[in-house]
Amino acid sequence: MAGWAVREVDQDDVDAVASAMMIVVDGQGQPPLFPGSRIVAAIVEGGAAPSFPTDLVVDADQDIGPIAEIFSRWLPPDGERLARMEVMLGREGLLPVVQGLRAELQRAVDGADGVDAHKMAGLAGTLGFAAASASWQAVDQETGDAATARRDSRTALVVIDRWLAASE
Repeated sequence: MAGWAVREVDQDDVDAVASAMMIVVDGQGQPPLFPGSRIVAAIVEGGAAPSFPTDLVVDADQDIGPIAEIFSRWLPPDGERLARMEVMLGREGLLPVVQGLRAELQRAVDGADGVDAHKMAGLAGTLGFAAASASWQAVDQETGDAATARRDSRTALVVIDRWLAASE
């Protein structure tokens, strides 16, 4: 299963902060974030509260067991199906479909109006993102919530961004 890349960066490193999925807020000041930043989780120290939207805020003094379980929900999915489709269709043939899904997922994560949950579920499922597909299907059937679908979309975006970067 794909995992997180962990590194310490200076909060003034704009590119590093812009690509972050999880950050530690240490009470010494918060990094500048930009529209489209996909902060999934923030670990807070010293009672600090993040000044930006995030799916999860974790107290740094909390026991590690529950934190590890919570973070496992944000592990990026396996990109194996996407890799198999690339072999079958070729990168150039698959690229427009992946870019289209990426654009739609990003719109949804950004909270855009008019997200077609049925379309998202189908396209995400076709490209192998089962969790995102199931979440959007639940939204479409009114049995799930958009917050979960956006979280699963963020993790799919991690894999898609890695796949797209591999061709650069």
